[in-house]
Amino acid sequence: MSELIQCFGELKDIMSLLEDTRCHPEMSYDALRKRLKRGGPLSIPEIALTTPLIKGSQRGDTKQRIRDRKLKQRELYKKFVLAQQIRAKYEAGVEKSEIKQRFDISESYYNKVIGHQYSYNVHWSICKPGQVPEHFLEIKYELEYVPGAKTDLEKYK
Repeated sequence: MSELIQCFGELKDIMSLLEDTRCHPEMSYDALRKRLKRGGPLSIPEIALTTPLIKGSQRGDTKQRIRDRKLKQRELYKKFVLAQQIRAKYEAGVEKSEIKQRFDISESYYNKVIGHQYSYNVHWSICKPGQVPEHFLEIKYELEYVPGAKTDLEKYK
């Protein structure tokens, strides 16, 4: 898509906006495109680009809302990590059919990930495999933490 958008005093397309370091780490091509098309306050390019997808805690939140928000954040993190792994395999020269079979993904999903239209922005593009942007570090540690993994090993020595 070659739509040009005026943002931060510059005329850029959506992919170029995602390469800007002012872009929020949760932002992706599809999310930004939808925000710009919908109208309302989030259709202003500067706000659309810098506002997180998942709101922080709100006044009057119930325990269920807080859990749902955390779950949504984890799922978003997993999508970005999967896309990062797919791109790494692609850049290493692994064949398309092997990547699709390994990750159990469709042709269209593969094309969107490789074309940077899905789960991509500057914060993820500068990360090496296994690294994540600071915004997602807490989630990474939550998902990778295995309770008692190191302490239990000492019992068997």
